[in-house]
Amino acid sequence: MTGIATHEETSFLIRMQQHFAELPVGKALTDTVHHPPHYTGHPSGIECIEITKHMNFCLGNVVKYVWRADQKGDPIENLLKAREYLNYEIERRQQAQPLPLARPAPKTPPIE
Repeated sequence: MTGIATHEETSFLIRMQQHFAELPVGKALTDTVHHPPHYTGHPSGIECIEITKHMNFCLGNVVKYVWRADQKGDPIENLLKAREYLNYEIERRQQAQPLPLARPAPKTPPIE
């Protein structure tokens, strides 16, 4: 390793410098990969992932789509997606439950 940048590395660094120099001063950069605003903008200050990482996939998606319903895309579509994942979870749980045994009919006193 020589410590000398190649032409490609130097060109990349110059392009990055130019890109960031063109950004408006004072404009906050948002990390749309790790902390997108539609998951971090909740009035509680809690980020959605802090809740959903403790849930299974379907329940996590229910919370995610409700959480961002008014923040990203079409609110109705987000709520429909939440309902769809809730239906998946209900179906999964119903299939996992053993069928209830038939209860014997209550004994009725004999008629005299």
